[in-house]
Amino acid sequence: MRTSKFGTWILLAVGLTASVVPAAAQPPLRYENRDLRRDQARADRLRADIARDRERMERARYQGRYREADRLARDLSRDEARLAAVQRDIQRDENRYGYR
Repeated sequence: MRTSKFGTWILLAVGLTASVVPAAAQPPLRYENRDLRRDQARADRLRADIARDRERMERARYQGRYREADRLARDLSRDEARLAAVQRDIQRDENRYGYR
């Protein structure tokens, strides 16, 4: 009796392990791909916005419009923080779903 109980537990453990491994090796689902593409598109838009704001800020400083340059610097800082957050999310998704 004791041997058959032990054997049952061993078979149960092996069966559970075998059923979990293929699920982890599956390719990402469509939702994860879509989420990653959206994050990458958002990062691209933020990079373009940062470049545009940086150029406008430099032009405002050159022309002596310091109040506008300060406003653009604050906006630039917010956009850079958002970009960093999106890049962390992209990195987390890539690590989670095995893209790299």
